[in-house]
Amino acid sequence: MIGVIGAGGHAKTAVAIIQRCCSNEKIVFFSDSSNSFFKDYQLFPADLHSLLSMQEKIHHWHIALGDIQKRKRFEKELTEHNLPLKTLVHPGSIIEKSVDIGHGSIVVGGAIINSCSTIGKCCIINTAATIDHDCSISDFVNIGPGCHLAGNVEVGKETDIGTGAIIIPGIKVGRNCKIGAGAVIISDIPEDSMAVGVPARIIRRI
Repeated sequence: MIGVIGAGGHAKTAVAIIQRCCSNEKIVFFSDSSNSFFKDYQLFPADLHSLLSMQEKIHHWHIALGDIQKRKRFEKELTEHNLPLKTLVHPGSIIEKSVDIGHGSIVVGGAIINSCSTIGKCCIINTAATIDHDCSISDFVNIGPGCHLAGNVEVGKETDIGTGAIIIPGIKVGRNCKIGAGAVIISDIPEDSMAVGVPARIIRRI
């Protein structure tokens, strides 16, 4: 049995991958809200008591939350109680053998991760995103749909790269940054920054 934390849009994506890769596994959800998509699944509250009450039945867990801080909080709770996180990789993605992916991350269909890149724990590599050679993606990073990261790019922890953003080779994006959809990053972005536009410019500190 796999326990999925979250029952929103991103959880739908996670379920689709689980059904493709682990078709014999039963899925249960932990969330304080839901919608009709999940009506045929068991749903429990998303609190520590509920998680621990199911730990004997659930062999793996996945945190299907787009919100970085919520994902970070649940990862801490699961890890502290030795509840193993499952990494999800869509069979329609392309990942070179030399790539290292941290626990609890998800790689969605159409994504490509090239040689010698590393992906931290609990990251989201979304639909059709490409990450070229020797990139370093830290923990709890969101790489939005259709993003393109050229070689040797570094992305700091808890950074959110918006849909369709492009980052040229060798750029460093700091921790806790927000990169707007469609932005083109041609120079380093310091931590705690929001950057938008073509070419991207920093519009404020966060």
